[in-house]
Amino acid sequence: MGDVFQLAPVVTLGGETDKGNAHSTGVYAAFWQEEEAVNPRVVTGLGDGRQTPGSVMGVVQSATAWSSVGADVPGMFLSEHRRCRKDIIQISNDLIYKGKLQPLRPEPAIAPPLPALGWAHVRGECIRHNGSSCNLKEADAIAEWIASNAKAWQHFYKKELDQLVAVITPFSAQKKAVAKALSNIAQKTGQAALKKITVGTVHALQGAERPIIIFSTVSDPQSGTGFLDSSASLMNVAVSRAKDSFVVIGNMDIMNPVVKTPLGILARALFERGQEVEGVQGNWTLPVLPSQVPLIERVSTPNEHTSMMDYALDMAQDGQQVLIVSPFLSQKGALCEAVVSRIKAAVQRGVEVSIVTQRWQRTNREEHQICLEGLKACGAQCYCIDRIHMKTLAWPGHIAEGSYNWLSVYREHGGKANLDSSWKVYGRRAKQAIEAVLAELAERGVWGGKAPSIEMFRSTDQQRAAQQEGEGAQ
Repeated sequence: MGDVFQLAPVVTLGGETDKGNAHSTGVYAAFWQEEEAVNPRVVTGLGDGRQTPGSVMGVVQSATAWSSVGADVPGMFLSEHRRCRKDIIQISNDLIYKGKLQPLRPEPAIAPPLPALGWAHVRGECIRHNGSSCNLKEADAIAEWIASNAKAWQHFYKKELDQLVAVITPFSAQKKAVAKALSNIAQKTGQAALKKITVGTVHALQGAERPIIIFSTVSDPQSGTGFLDSSASLMNVAVSRAKDSFVVIGNMDIMNPVVKTPLGILARALFERGQEVEGVQGNWTLPVLPSQVPLIERVSTPNEHTSMMDYALDMAQDGQQVLIVSPFLSQKGALCEAVVSRIKAAVQRGVEVSIVTQRWQRTNREEHQICLEGLKACGAQCYCIDRIHMKTLAWPGHIAEGSYNWLSVYREHGGKANLDSSWKVYGRRAKQAIEAVLAELAERGVWGGKAPSIEMFRSTDQQRAAQQEGEGAQ
């Protein structure tokens, strides 16, 4: 009995050592024949030193006469699973076990502080470090999020923090980065418990479990996802360490739910059954020079957000543009009278209204299509792209980014909406942020790959000032 779909052993012995041990124990003839392995699954190396995934489990499997009905490999299959919540272990079923695992753990009587499956988008950079990979922005975001939620988690579970949460990452360099980030916050805030949190690679945490597992993906679209997709067993072990909540924090642009790779299967589970967790920082940050202090305002209530979008559509003039990036759409959010009438009026004034949303929807796809057709009928230019998680509202002289889905929140249910927040930047320094967003979206194919002119996002005052400067120069 056992599970060969956990991580394979880390092999450090070569074929020559394997053969020597076989000679000394008198079993050479059973496993080797003229320098070739009789069964390469049960030895650690071939005659030429090439490594193979041999293990004790492989030896036993090659000898047993017993096999579970319908099993893919010899031996008894342990089908009953009691550690993880159903939505978590379903990922392992989809990855490897072909639905044969039976989730027998009942749902908690009192809902835990986090969903069974959660995710948060952090637009960091994957960098190579000493033969490994790390993402410092992602590490800081994870550490800060844990620190800000530690008291609430401890209050719910009535346990020490290190018994509640662990951080798993595929890369040893990221393990060190997260541990350092936690240590730095512990020193600043006096939260000594942060230093005790287990942070490790998937291999190091095989056999462990925690109510909350945070998975740091590290990769970004430029670095690729080869290592994350290289082993279904690696993903299987990472997911199945979580008892109550499995939370992925990283660049969601690498998550493509339509492909059948390990990462694609994880992405589909997150976007179909999971929820975006709140409070994780790490998206666009404004570089500030001492002489260029930006004007920044924080908005948090649904009414503040809807009023800001209404204002953006009302104030834009002929030749200007309003950009709304909302991954999810709903009829009550996108096609309510307040939005429809303002888009129509803006377009009639000569304003270009651009709406960018997710091509693949985790929920009602028919409703998504109705929303797109309705927005286009208002005169909006709609663009659907894969793997979009940013929530942005940009209009002349202003940009707001945060966690608020601009065109999916029901206006009449504002009091029941999730707690979302956004930062609005305006004035001269908003220009840099808008340019960055336009370039990122154009790179993903919006506007045919060519970003619109930043002039379309200059406020009327800025346009007038630029015109006066030009006239003065003449």
